[in-house]
Amino acid sequence: MTKALKITPAGDILDIEVSELEDYQREVVGSIEALPLGDAHALVINEEGKSVDPRYNLIASLLVAQHKTGLALDDYIAGTALVVGARPGAEDWCDVDEAFAQQTRTLAGKA
Repeated sequence: MTKALKITPAGDILDIEVSELEDYQREVVGSIEALPLGDAHALVINEEGKSVDPRYNLIASLLVAQHKTGLALDDYIAGTALVVGARPGAEDWCDVDEAFAQQTRTLAGKA
């Protein structure tokens, strides 16, 4: 099981555990896409998010902007997103780091 942060468009940040591809797909409601958040984390989103769940996810959008992932200035993250740990060169995701989780909660005003 992988520990992840679930970030909803409503601004909720929940600690969850996921393991299989189907878990990630269920959480983001569809096919997944991962955006890097620095070297050690990734944001997992629905690759067709705006057409499936167009609700603006402010916290996820701020995370992407903060880590300069290449999202256009007029673009945003829609729907539910997951923050997971990422190891350079590894194919599998790992647990989100507790310090990064706390920084995300602080960014959202949930610390």
